[in-house]
Amino acid sequence: MAEGWKARLLSRERRAAGDLLRAYRLAAARVEARVRDLTVRIDETRRQGQEVGAGWLHERDRLTNLRREIIAEIGRFSEVASLSVARAQAAARALGAEAARELIGEAGDAPVGIRLGVFSAQASAAIAGFAADGSPLRQLFAEQSVSVARRVADELVAGVAQGSGARVVASRIRGVLGGELSRALTIARTETVRAYREATRETYITNASVLRGWYWQAALGPRTCGMCLAMHGRVFPVEARLESHPNCRCVQVPLTLQAPDPESGPRWFTRQETGLQKSVLGPAKFKAFTEGKVELKDLVGVRHSERWGVSRFEQSLSAILSRGE
Repeated sequence: MAEGWKARLLSRERRAAGDLLRAYRLAAARVEARVRDLTVRIDETRRQGQEVGAGWLHERDRLTNLRREIIAEIGRFSEVASLSVARAQAAARALGAEAARELIGEAGDAPVGIRLGVFSAQASAAIAGFAADGSPLRQLFAEQSVSVARRVADELVAGVAQGSGARVVASRIRGVLGGELSRALTIARTETVRAYREATRETYITNASVLRGWYWQAALGPRTCGMCLAMHGRVFPVEARLESHPNCRCVQVPLTLQAPDPESGPRWFTRQETGLQKSVLGPAKFKAFTEGKVELKDLVGVRHSERWGVSRFEQSLSAILSRGE
C-alpha cells in the first residue's frame, strides 16, 4: 500500500518536472542564442586576422553584458521553478496526510478515527524546502542564475584561450546548461518528497496514541543504494524525520502498538543472490563485503547543514576502511 501511495506521489512529481523542463528549455535556448551571437563575432574577428583573447571579451563589456543577460534569463526560470515546486509541495502535503491516515488504518487492521487539523504555519515552515520568500529552496533557485552565468562565462573564456571555434564552445556551454537542468530537477523532486514525508510525520504525531513509531521502507531492489538498504527496517519514534539523500524515494510506514518489528535491510540483503548484491554495492564494496571488511550498516554516513539540516549519504569504501583503521 505504501508503494502505491509513493507511485501516486511520483506521478505528480513527474508532471511538475515536465513544467520545469519546458521552462528551462526556453531559458536555455535564449542563453544559447546570446552565446552564439558572441561566438560568431569571435570567429569573424579571427578571420579578419585580429587576436581574440580575454581582453577582447572584456572590451566594451562584452562578457559583463552576457553574464547580465544570462542571470536575467535563468532568474526568470528560477521564479517559475519556485512557484512550480511550491504547488507540487502543497499537493504532496495533502497526499502525504491522506496516505498516512490510510496506512494507519490498515496497520491497525481496522479504520482508525483520526482528527487531522489544518497544517499550522510552524508545520509548513518546518519543511526546509518550502518555496516561500526567504526559504532555503527559494535562495537555492536564486543562486542558480549567478552560478550558470559564471560557469558559462568560464567556458567561454576557456574556449577563447584554447582557440576553440563557435561549435566547440557552444557544445561545452550546452553541457553546463544540461547539468543545471539536472540539478533543478533533483531539487524539485527531493523537496516534493520532503513535503510528502513531513505531512506523513505530522499525521503520525497527531495519532501517536495508536502508534509506537514508524519504520524506514526502501524499495529493496538492485537499483536501491546501499545506504537506503542499510536503513530499511529501522524503527523511529513518530516525531522523527526521514532524513536521507537527494532523489531518495524511501517512505515511512507506521507501526501500531502491537505490530512486530519488520525485517532489517541488512538481513534481507544477506539472503539475496550475488548478482543483486554486486549491483547494489559495486565491485569494490562487494569484494570488501564478501571478505568481511564491510557491513551494510557501515555505508550509512550522516552530515549536517545549517541550511538543510541532517541528511544521510552512502560513504565511500576508502572512508569506511580508514575509519576502521
